[in-house]
Amino acid sequence: LVDRKGSREYVKGVRRDLHEADLKHLSQAERVYMEIPKLFPRSFTLIECVRGGKLLTVNEVHEKVWEIVKRTLARRKK
Repeated sequence: LVDRKGSREYVKGVRRDLHEADLKHLSQAERVYMEIPKLFPRSFTLIECVRGGKLLTVNEVHEKVWEIVKRTLARRKK
């Protein structure tokens, strides 16, 4: 996905910034993001953005996020 990004002034013509170029960093960051909802299930929800090996569209991800937000707001009203 990083390689699909358009021109970004702050990287001065380079395709990836410092963190995006470090695959070990990206792998560790992914692992942490996957652990957070397990460690704090009442505060964080993992939203799967891939179905059948294909990345969901922005609108599909938006709908998933919005459903969780609506449920969270409904619970807080009680």
